[in-house]
Amino acid sequence: MELPLLDPVDARPGPYACAYLDTFRDIPDPESVIACQGHRALVEEVSDPPAHDAARFSALPDVMPLAVQHAPDIPYAAVTVHRVAHREVGEPEELEVDLQAGRWPSSAVAPERCHRWSGPAAEWPRGATEIAGELAELVRRCGAEAIVLGGEV
Repeated sequence: MELPLLDPVDARPGPYACAYLDTFRDIPDPESVIACQGHRALVEEVSDPPAHDAARFSALPDVMPLAVQHAPDIPYAAVTVHRVAHREVGEPEELEVDLQAGRWPSSAVAPERCHRWSGPAAEWPRGATEIAGELAELVRRCGAEAIVLGGEV
């Protein structure tokens, strides 16, 4: 995902110090501050004050609150993987994989149909190639800027 707002942060190597502060007592708008190598990389107003002040020092900047505020319509592809046990009938375990595209947060229901793959868990390495191809096609077709992975295996 490209957000020109974050270009000053992307232009500097980490590590980064990131702070999200409710500065309402001092100035009217809450702020986020991202600094690296002793210099401010970005000071930006955030639309809603954070639930609590937060600060973090890490190799990658914590830009999620800014990304959500400035890019509310993000095309994505979602992948979920679940293990299905058939203990009662003695059949081997299966894996179910669902692929679906949408736009976050504007679509509660993704506009594309759900693609499903299921097969024996033991055949997962062979099925992974097929699933990766389907995912790549879905990403290309919907212009996904993010891939969201979930499930339990």
